[in-house]
Amino acid sequence: MPKGNRRQRPRLIWPDIEIGDWSGEFAGSPSGSIGQNVQPGPPLTTIEFTYLIVGASVVSPVSKFRWPAIVAFWVPTILKPPCNDVGSMFKSHDLPSLNLSFEITRNQYSDICWLFREKLLKDFHFSVLPQSDSQWPLKGWGASFEL
Repeated sequence: MPKGNRRQRPRLIWPDIEIGDWSGEFAGSPSGSIGQNVQPGPPLTTIEFTYLIVGASVVSPVSKFRWPAIVAFWVPTILKPPCNDVGSMFKSHDLPSLNLSFEITRNQYSDICWLFREKLLKDFHFSVLPQSDSQWPLKGWGASFEL
């Protein structure tokens, strides 16, 4: 087909992010990282980093649009300033996917690792607040499991 006769594909427009209570399902096993790093000073400070990353699909509260997502569970370092939310969400620029980041405690990290290892975590939920800058703060999250 000559170049001049090509039809342009219609550009897909992804739905707006909806405020409210979302649901989700983890997809597969997470991968994680743990370690320490020296931060420049003065004074020099050693900080630790610990996180898990897992794929998921999440469903918006009104339109029920199912988004592919990457979920990260972070144990915050001592250098992170305190905040009034439990994490944040942002939308990828060129892909129909979301990135969620949940700040968790060291105890929650241990529990989540065990629950994932035993393949007990599947469904989760979270609450999205209105957009701030280029992200949406999260005011709560939870996950269900059976023993």
